[in-house]
Amino acid sequence: EHLDLGPCVWTRQNIWRWGDIYYDSRERYYLARVDSADLTAERMLVDEILTFTGFKWWTLDELAASDEFFVPRSLASLIAPLLAGDVPAEPIEVGE
Repeated sequence: EHLDLGPCVWTRQNIWRWGDIYYDSRERYYLARVDSADLTAERMLVDEILTFTGFKWWTLDELAASDEFFVPRSLASLIAPLLAGDVPAEPIEVGE
């Protein structure tokens, strides 16, 4: 199935460690709307599958009330404007 990505809305740089290796990630987040929520792990890499715990669709209220660790950390407040149709003209740097 093909998905057309919308605009890049956020960027993020993060230095993190996986095992003994440090990575410097330059991330881009794109807006995409989907008609269904059929998710599978069939296209995951082996390392991803080994650490995968599951999929979950969250409401905005659930995100805001959760104690879970999200990336970016302020995910709920970043998503709210997008849901209201306020898409930034240029990507916003979202930090951690």
